[in-house]
Amino acid sequence: FGYVQGIQVLHVDDSSPAWQAGLRRDDVIISINQTAVKNLTDLQEVAGKAKGDLLVNVYRDGGAGFFVIHKG
Repeated sequence: FGYVQGIQVLHVDDSSPAWQAGLRRDDVIISINQTAVKNLTDLQEVAGKAKGDLLVNVYRDGGAGFFVIHKG
């Protein structure tokens, strides 16, 4: 991986569904539900339209992985 386009996570509340799913500070969110996100507006739009859990593709420490965030 060279340049990765996405949204850098600056803070995750340790009682949130995102934390419980494994999302951490400095992760870079690349996509949600297989839709690329490049800014906070994209993220809010995609997450807001989702009817169930969120499949989040994250870049961390030179690799990428997926997390499932359960919407409350």
